[in-house]
Amino acid sequence: MKGCIKKFVSLFICGALLGSTICVCESDASMSAEKTEQYIILEQKDNEKVNVSTALLTKSQAQKCEADNSAVIVESDVMMRGSGASSESVRVSQSQGDTAWNLQMVGADDVEIPGSSDKIKVAVIDSGIDYSSDLNVAARKNFVPGEDDISILYEDGSGHGTSVAGVIAAKDNDDGITGINENVELYSAKVLDYNDVAPVSRVIEGIDWAIEQGVNIINISMGTKQYSASLEYEINRAIEKGILVIAAAGNDGTVEYPAAFDKVISVGAVGADGYVSEFSAQGEALDVVAPGEQISSTGMFDGIMVSGGTSMAAPHVTGIASVLWQINKDVPADFIRQLIYASAVKSGDEEKYGHGIVDLAYAMENYDEAWDEYQKGIETGTTELEIEKNYSEIPSFDDVNTVEGRWKGDKHEELAGENSIFTGDDLKVIVIGARLPDQSKYGIDGMTYYPPFHGYYGEDRTSNYIACYTMLTKMASVYRGGNYSDPSIITGLSSNDYNMMTKAVGGGIGGVKWTTILADFTTSDKYKSYVVYGMALHAITDTFAHSTYNSKTGKKILHDNDDNGNGIKDADDPDMPDTTQNRYKCAEKAAINLLNHIKGASVGSASDFVVSSTYNGTFKLGGASKFASAANSSIYNSNRTFFDNININI
Repeated sequence: MKGCIKKFVSLFICGALLGSTICVCESDASMSAEKTEQYIILEQKDNEKVNVSTALLTKSQAQKCEADNSAVIVESDVMMRGSGASSESVRVSQSQGDTAWNLQMVGADDVEIPGSSDKIKVAVIDSGIDYSSDLNVAARKNFVPGEDDISILYEDGSGHGTSVAGVIAAKDNDDGITGINENVELYSAKVLDYNDVAPVSRVIEGIDWAIEQGVNIINISMGTKQYSASLEYEINRAIEKGILVIAAAGNDGTVEYPAAFDKVISVGAVGADGYVSEFSAQGEALDVVAPGEQISSTGMFDGIMVSGGTSMAAPHVTGIASVLWQINKDVPADFIRQLIYASAVKSGDEEKYGHGIVDLAYAMENYDEAWDEYQKGIETGTTELEIEKNYSEIPSFDDVNTVEGRWKGDKHEELAGENSIFTGDDLKVIVIGARLPDQSKYGIDGMTYYPPFHGYYGEDRTSNYIACYTMLTKMASVYRGGNYSDPSIITGLSSNDYNMMTKAVGGGIGGVKWTTILADFTTSDKYKSYVVYGMALHAITDTFAHSTYNSKTGKKILHDNDDNGNGIKDADDPDMPDTTQNRYKCAEKAAINLLNHIKGASVGSASDFVVSSTYNGTFKLGGASKFASAANSSIYNSNRTFFDNININI
């Protein structure tokens, strides 16, 4: 079982867990009185394979398991947290300049990126990467339990991983921000949950997957203060595979793990003035620093999220490393690491700045000399590059003053103003609502059983997905006004669907109280409405997943093939990936239409489904014309060409 995590309520025979007789943890009176906690059990087999499991054990049981077999690491499954800055770093909002200050500071704003069809593969071990036309995600895997069916449009509940990916690789296309190197392949391992927390066991699983994908670089913008032998083992395994590992140093005190491990590039943060950030971890284990305050990056639905912390500093180094490695993929990871150190701008106290502020331009200028020196060093046993030290003047940007943890839709708009942005908490609450219909505890999961919440139209159920979506937004707008009561039924909605929706929404969702749903937030009318708007977001985006048909074959596009051959699975679609990509783009456009309603607390309509500027004709929507006409005949007639083009009658 390679890279597989198995969980057990209790464990007394560890050997059964790992498939071999490793150790027997006997239960006795003294052990049974001890407190149990989750432990990692890692079996060190060889460099090609690692067996990792988790189990609830007492401390005595864990010690006995490890003592009985030297090839096993048994330790507490400690929690790791994303290295984002605290809410104390929120600042007043102003407009953003044309060229990002952070790219200028690290010399990445005016360099010629080497072109190559053989792209550097970068794994982002984080909270996931939301689907974005601005990011090239080659593969993704969600390791968070219970999130298998979460749409990739909003799989990143915090925006953390998407922002990290944007700094590395957002495209230079006049949409959103521009990253350091768009010519990379991103590999997304979602390990952090909604609160940006993950047990070490899950992080190891993500790293193991990245190794299997054959990535060149791993970015880890999270950490823990507690040493983990199993995490070190997995990090070393990646390094031995020739992978460059880059990690955030942390935002409090000393450098955290895995950044503190040998040969991992640990990254601290500096502000726009070039001085080390107050929150940035310090110590001998710090290697380099990069911008980590007020960083604009890719946000939900191609918006802009402004974030801070060593989390955002690390991807600057990852982006730079990808550019340098793209010059010649045959050089070892250690050379790229040494070049980054040697070319950094010497900035001050090494415990605060490490080797200095990373500088891509200087590294590229001195690349050939550095490679010659590195090869000589291999012959002589010298471990550090001897190139001319970088004492360049560090640019300072005094006019940077954005709001951290915010989203805006159009980069040409002001960041300031309640009508143009959402705070980070706003987005989290909206995503709570968007994820809610797929969770069984709310009793509305399953598109065939509860189609109003899933944008589903099938031969067995003819819910008007446009009317259902509109009804949800009407419910949300009523919540925003306070003193919620069920609004009247809207045009085009069946009484069955209306009754199902009003039964599920009111006093909470599906019988679950608001204090539970919004446990980490205030139970305000605003946030109650945001949850219901999030449900509408789920419904409108799911329409492009659950009610679509292949334009050429007329077959319904399914998650799984049906028995009678009337449907076609995404993977078997002859127009894949074009069809799938266009469906995501159309869903994204529809979602942005909804976001405008959320800020204005207004009711959606059939016009939110009009994505004519994005639609390329590769798929059809079942009953689109009929449903649009029934929901709002005026909007249908005004957009008849689009609805009829995307329509397929079933």
